[in-house]
Order: sequence, then structure tokens, then C-alpha cells
Amino acid sequence: MDLLSLIDRRVKLLLQNTAQSQAGQIDHNALRNLAVGHPHTQYPRDSGADVVGVVLSLSADTSIPTAAWTSVNWGVENLDTDNFHAGTNAYITIPYSGLYLVLVLACWAVNALGIRDIGLGAFYNAVPAVSGTYTAHNLVVVNYYSAGATLTPTFYQNTGAALNLIAAGTRFAAFLVK
Repeated sequence: MDLLSLIDRRVKLLLQNTAQSQAGQIDHNALRNLAVGHPHTQYPRDSGADVVGVVLSLSADTSIPTAAWTSVNWGVENLDTDNFHAGTNAYITIPYSGLYLVLVLACWAVNALGIRDIGLGAFYNAVPAVSGTYTAHNLVVVNYYSAGATLTPTFYQNTGAALNLIAAGTRFAAFLVK
């Protein structure tokens, strides 16, 4: 299986597990299926888990001002195998150099005006608002990061007023792929 197929399969599994989570809790056994190669790879792990990664969510709906790139404090650690995240910071710190699959999932409150955007360093994904329902979108990045790098997702919207990110559908995740 080539790397892109492997990553595609793992993204689908992660999205499925995130959608099936209850009250922001991720099934840790299901996430073990995301491990690449043999379950005991050469990467050190503080926790002894079969996967090296982090999944964070918001502890409450979070207001994003209009026309301003804004970071959020991730208040819930659904999974953190190797101390990627501390406290309620807006960022994670990469523990090991390597290729990472990074996902930012955003669920915006109902509002049909403007655009919604997610940024992570040089990577962005903008979508138009959806009329009559929540606007949900994601940013998926596969990139090499060095140990000690910090990743901070930022959010943008231009409705003309503050707009909430909905805690139940907003996540930030990173997994060591290789």
C-alpha cells in the first residue's frame, strides 16, 4: 500500500472515531488501528501506547471575532500519548522528528454569511458558510516536523460579528506517521 493510500485510510478512521465519540471521548482501542507498521515501532513512547499522537477538543463553545485570525485554548485532552499538549494551551509541541498527519476539524455555529477558514502555519482551508445549518470543515496536513516544533491552529470568519466554534464538533489532532 502506498503512503497516500495509507494516510487516506487513517484519516477516514480518525474522522469515523471522532464522529462516534461521546462527550469528546475517543475510543483508545480504535485509535490503535491508526498505528503505522508493526505496533511496536522504533519510536520511543512515554505512555507505551501503540500510537503516537494527540487529540484535543474544546471544553466549551468558543467565540471567534469577525475578521481576525484567532487561536483557541484546547481544554480537553481526548488522547495524548507523549505530552504533546500541556494545560489548556492553544498549541501542541512535536515530541519526535518525523512525518505527521495533522487534522483540524471545525464546526461553526449557524450563520449563512461570509467564509470560514482554518490555518496551520503555511496551510489553510477556507469554505463558504452554509445556509440553515452548521458549517463544518477541516484542514488535513501531512508534513515533516522536527522535535520541539509547535503547531497552533488559527480560525477566521468574516460574518460581521463574533461567531462560535461548537465544542462538540471541533478537534485538533496530530499523529506520527513515520
